[in-house]
Amino acid sequence: MSIRKRTWTTARGDEKSAWVVDYVDTKGTRRLKTFVKKKEADSFAATAKVEVREGLHVADSDSVTVSAASAFWIATGEDEGLERSSIDQRKRHIDCTSSPSSGRRCCLNSPCRAFANSRTSSARTGDLRP
Repeated sequence: MSIRKRTWTTARGDEKSAWVVDYVDTKGTRRLKTFVKKKEADSFAATAKVEVREGLHVADSDSVTVSAASAFWIATGEDEGLERSSIDQRKRHIDCTSSPSSGRRCCLNSPCRAFANSRTSSARTGDLRP
């Protein structure tokens, strides 16, 4: 993981600069994230380093959409054998809280595996509330 300053000249001749964090994610893919301030880059690098080490980091471009997570939530409830009224309540909840941007990325920045693990652990404790 590295943090470096990038400078460039625009077509109009303006000098610009930014801080770039260069790292490898949990899949082994090289990622770059750009920041205006070095402090922001340092903060992200520290957080990303821990998340990558623990296997929890998800790059913004790989994040789950709300619509995909909603479908997963419904399917998980059906697989767990929840009653039809519970599934219907989940669908109503999704319909009431969804927005025009619900299909766009960066709405849920958590991997499906982590989402599935949290649902499985709450199923074990009997807490199936959304």
